Amino acid sequence: YEAIDMSTGNLIAVKEVPIVDYDERQMARVRGETDLFRSLSHPNIVRYLGLDVRRHSMFILMELCSCGSLGK
Repeated sequence: YEAIDMSTGNLIAVKEVPIVDYDERQMARVRGETDLFRSLSHPNIVRYLGLDVRRHSMFILMELCSCGSLGK
């Protein structure tokens, strides 16, 4: 999804990942991976902005690349 960061007014990308069966160990692994994403910094890597976990979905917040998908 395309969204607005309410604190900055900037457009961002939001990827929704449904959580079907909540498994605490699985969520801990995902959080570990997102910690790794947070530490990456390179001009050719889409910047990770954050993670929001709700009851049935996880939302990964990223820099918006408005030029299309990686496939294009």
